[in-house]
Amino acid sequence: MKLLPLLAPILFATSLHAQGPNAALDAYEAARRHARAGEVDAAFAALTRAKRASFSDRERMAADPAFAALRDDPRFELPAETVFDELELAGGKRAKIAYRLPVGYDPEARHPVLLGPGDGNRGAGYDPPRFWGEDAVQRGWIAVDSPEVLRGASQAFLEALKQRFPPEGGRFHAVGFSANSAGTFATVVDHPEFFHSAWGIPGYPRTRDADELRGLGDAGVAIHFIAGSNDTGWLRSSERVHEQLKKLGVETTLEVIPGGGHVLDELLGGGLIERLDGRR
Repeated sequence: MKLLPLLAPILFATSLHAQGPNAALDAYEAARRHARAGEVDAAFAALTRAKRASFSDRERMAADPAFAALRDDPRFELPAETVFDELELAGGKRAKIAYRLPVGYDPEARHPVLLGPGDGNRGAGYDPPRFWGEDAVQRGWIAVDSPEVLRGASQAFLEALKQRFPPEGGRFHAVGFSANSAGTFATVVDHPEFFHSAWGIPGYPRTRDADELRGLGDAGVAIHFIAGSNDTGWLRSSERVHEQLKKLGVETTLEVIPGGGHVLDELLGGGLIERLDGRR
């Protein structure tokens, strides 16, 4: 499928529990207070809440003097580290990926794998995905992003990724947001057999070809749209594709966030991953 020009802006979503962008820091500060008071169990409980709400500053946590008495406890675990690597594809080509492994990762087990767009650059140039990260790995997910998804990932890339991280149920979950959702949905439409679900937060497939979209249903891919009520352009586009998919027999949902705009920070801190957990 060829990527078409962008038609209009797309949407972002809110958390199921409206944790908001400050939830992680609030929980982190609570952990510091408990640790200084010698309330060890409460401190670890608060640290877990902070990481599940997307706190991911490894250096800050490692150096924080408030946790001096906790560092020898086996429960003291820093947020996951982003690993930058390459996949070797058929024909000798290589593709950049960045990934985070879940807490308690077992390479022999099958974990759910979330695939999204990213720039794949190591170090200061890396722009991590906004709506998933530590909150995903705290809930058992492998989170992968790659520039390959931005341009529509190839079958060779997906096969190599599946070999590296065999996903739960044999299929990936995909996510795209705003303009970069074009690549995510192009990947899913072209290779639906690799996917269990695809999420636009906001986002939608650019193709209107009925046969291409019907292939999503034939392969059992569920398509989920999340849009803010105030983000009218992306909401209308999502509604149109949602209705077309329903008529074609494709499993699809549309969630409208009241008062939501294009970028809904309420989705931070586990909102997206909670929704994904409900659709595994």
